Amino acid sequence: MVHALKKVTAWMVPGGYVIVMIDLMDPPLVEVQHQDAYSYAGRLLSSDDFINEIAANAAVDSVIQSGTYTSFQSIVFEYNLRGDSLSELVDYLQGYWSSAYFPNGTRKKVEELVESMGDKSKVVLKMISRIVKLKVK
Repeated sequence: MVHALKKVTAWMVPGGYVIVMIDLMDPPLVEVQHQDAYSYAGRLLSSDDFINEIAANAAVDSVIQSGTYTSFQSIVFEYNLRGDSLSELVDYLQGYWSSAYFPNGTRKKVEELVESMGDKSKVVLKMISRIVKLKVK
């Protein structure tokens, strides 16, 4: 990614911006939502220990420190992925994030919470990401 961030400056107008969105290395919280109430069920883990997220964040930090970009702004934010069921969320994640998995304890807790809260409950992943705005020299 460092190479790509450096190479793109050749195609940019001086003073132009590159915007990068990166998930952070923090394992997402897994919650079950019923109406306005949320109950904690565990964390979503990654079999690759978030190696892509670590590399992407390091690449952005590297091009800032090297001076490839003259300024930057960074905003950390949370967003939620919701599924009507755990299986729906698992199916979605298989195409979006193949190394992600729900540990057995988290799966069991989600199933217990859904059973106790009823059919209208949702399974929610609380994801943390960062948007970085880089200014080209």
